[in-house]
Amino acid sequence: MIRAFWLESGSGALACWLHEPSPAGARSYVAIICPPVGFEYAHSHRSLRHLAISLSGAGFRTVRFDYRGTGDSSGDATDPALFEQWLEDVRAVTRWAKGPDESREVAIVGLRLGASLAALVSEAVAATHLVLWAPVVDGSRYARTMRAAAAVAASGEEKPRAAYIDSGGVVVSAETLRHIQQLDLRSAPIPAGTDVLLVRREDVPTDVSWPRSLTARGLSIEELNPGGFAAMMAEPQDTVVPAGAIRGIVAWLSDRASPPGSLSIGRGETAPGGESERTHCWGAGGSVRERFVHVGGSPRLFGCLTEPTRDTTDGRPLVLLINAGAVHHVGPNRLYTELARALALGGYPSLRIDLRNVGESFVLGGPEENHPYPVTAQDDVGAAVQWVLDELRLPVVIAGLCSGAHHAFHAGFGHLDARVVGIVLMNPLTFYWSEGMSLDTPNTAARDARHYRRSMRDPKKWLKALRGGADLRYAASVMGRRGLERARAMIGDALELSGLRRPRHLAEDLRRIVALDRRVACFFSRGDPGYDILQQDGGRTLRSLRRSGALSVDLVDGADHTFSKRAHREEVIEQVLSRLATWGRATP
Repeated sequence: MIRAFWLESGSGALACWLHEPSPAGARSYVAIICPPVGFEYAHSHRSLRHLAISLSGAGFRTVRFDYRGTGDSSGDATDPALFEQWLEDVRAVTRWAKGPDESREVAIVGLRLGASLAALVSEAVAATHLVLWAPVVDGSRYARTMRAAAAVAASGEEKPRAAYIDSGGVVVSAETLRHIQQLDLRSAPIPAGTDVLLVRREDVPTDVSWPRSLTARGLSIEELNPGGFAAMMAEPQDTVVPAGAIRGIVAWLSDRASPPGSLSIGRGETAPGGESERTHCWGAGGSVRERFVHVGGSPRLFGCLTEPTRDTTDGRPLVLLINAGAVHHVGPNRLYTELARALALGGYPSLRIDLRNVGESFVLGGPEENHPYPVTAQDDVGAAVQWVLDELRLPVVIAGLCSGAHHAFHAGFGHLDARVVGIVLMNPLTFYWSEGMSLDTPNTAARDARHYRRSMRDPKKWLKALRGGADLRYAASVMGRRGLERARAMIGDALELSGLRRPRHLAEDLRRIVALDRRVACFFSRGDPGYDILQQDGGRTLRSLRRSGALSVDLVDGADHTFSKRAHREEVIEQVLSRLATWGRATP
């Protein structure tokens, strides 16, 4: 059994997930999983959930959680004293796991910076066992990597920001970066007598000095070299769960715990179940109310419902957010969490769900786990829409980024209930995905054509070409193919106008959506491949719908596909709110 709940820590609430073993097989230790931060948080989410399931299956009551300013938890990445708050978060979860009388023993499993935080608090919380999985030992080196990633992502036009950096799609404040830079696990106060398992990564050279220094202090150190770290940290849709590492961690803890059945679990000992409710302060705009819910029948889908704290009974729709790729419901770079809370401040409730193969909804060993375009997507979206209509009695706008936009598009003409009043599409890579298509960015020719069009306006590029430093043959072929595509599109428009050819598939489906009295709002990073697909295949139908106001297209200059920079996320969030405001009030 897995139960989601909120746990108070410092000035905010932490999102937590409790994995309960069977009462007959519970062991004496409670396991706490400390996740990494930054891009590693999103990429490892699937693997850490597998780890928690394996630990609970071996008899360990296991807790996962999000730190303040990450995932579903309260706070923002620029909050003051955030590093100290992360340490307090680990302490708060540990206190809860130990129970009111602090009688239970805890084992802390940390990954990357989560392992470092676990080591730093191990003495204060009296952790019996520590599993340090690829820990950040030298914070200064880790901080340099974050700065380098931010520098690569920054463009020449951007002004440097003293308050924070955008590193790998994640905001890190200057204050937090300073604390990370000062991190040195060689002086971490790990108490003597603590058993430590060091799980190494295979993609960097092994540093033997740090474990030797721990051994010299009287600590019992064992090492595990299972491999699989790099595959675990691949892009979310490409991650491979490191089965060897998970088996090794579970076996190591099992050898040190009492036999199954030694921990008595009482019904009243845990936090409330999946619909616990918390109010979060969000920026300077006020507060929002959130609760975890389960929707649909079998399987039930996990979701986070975000609502305004003030009563809004003026017909504003609920925005249903569907997974972007294989990223769980917080969205890439925490976009969905930020969007949901901004929507609530604007008076719009939202529900961000995990499809049954992703995030908190995946079924262990089930088909299509972690697939961005599962065959069950429309059934899941339909179940979530129906739950909102039945339980909340609100009109619905279906929204998503990338594959989530694809699913929203198809739900736009597939769900016939009149209370579905619109769809919001953010950077769909394709409108018609089929098995065998690449999960990576398509339409390379369109992207290359834009590159060469820009290059043709740059005198330096011409000089490079004249010196033989450019592939003119490839450039010509790209521009030729792109020109042919545009010519075909123009001919197609003429044939449709004359009635000699039916509109293209995309154009027909856009008309079907609008015929159901639904609005369509599209948001693209300028130059994203889906924008070219929409223009080319939407044709004159697209232009007609835009003129009528039934369909809108808004662009974000300079943004990448997932709006990884904070400024671009803020811009697209503002655009979504502005566009919803123009739709007026819907009547359920």
